[in-house]
Amino acid sequence: MEKSQLQELINWSAVLAAPRYAGGHSDVMRAIFEGEAAIVDHYTENDYQGTLAIAYQFGDGSVAIITDYFGSCSGCDAWEDATDEDATTMVRALVTNARVFRDADAARAFCKGNMDAEDYPFYAAASLTF
Repeated sequence: MEKSQLQELINWSAVLAAPRYAGGHSDVMRAIFEGEAAIVDHYTENDYQGTLAIAYQFGDGSVAIITDYFGSCSGCDAWEDATDEDATTMVRALVTNARVFRDADAARAFCKGNMDAEDYPFYAAASLTF
């Protein structure tokens, strides 16, 4: 899967039907490639705000990792009462910033690598264990 192809695979029906609330990023992220890719792992900090990561595997074996951060209130979480236009913009940004790997081994190597400040918010991917 080429990174440039990801935008074409977004399941907009599922994304726009996902609930929008502070901390609801997991619901939206699970919907992004619904029907197009399998979710092979998912991590969410067990807190009221933080980061999350999700790994999708496509039919060709390639893996895309998307990370995001979430807040706990409408003042600190963009998903709280987001319009369809807002949701579309945010999902396009998440997908544009995805990391795509040729296979699961390459994705696992990235997740187990040394994350630093430049990898924010990809450091959440270090918690993926697929």
